Amino acid sequence: MKNNGYVQDTNNQRNYMFERLDLGVGETVYGLGERFTALVRNGQTVETWNRDGGTSTEQAYKNIPFYMTNRGYGVLVNHPQCVSFEVGSEKVSKVQFSVESEYLEYLLSTARRRSGT
Repeated sequence: MKNNGYVQDTNNQRNYMFERLDLGVGETVYGLGERFTALVRNGQTVETWNRDGGTSTEQAYKNIPFYMTNRGYGVLVNHPQCVSFEVGSEKVSKVQFSVESEYLEYLLSTARRRSGT
């Protein structure tokens, strides 16, 4: 299975870029801004798009296209519009994120472990 790509939806003339990153066994994902769902994002599909959704929906006021894992790294998708995340929901061993665009930029940050901890 390809881990990144470009998809063109010819029905509505939209272009999408996506990336799939591996999730290890027991790896948990946190983040993506304010949500009214479980803190661990594994098994969830999350759209980071700011809109007035109220508290009775999964929509949120504080969407942040950044997640971190218990393995000590984080991913920030640098995109001004909607970013869709599938966190172990389509495939349990992958995090997929996609944007409606012809480019996709993301940054990976890692935490250095201090010796003796």
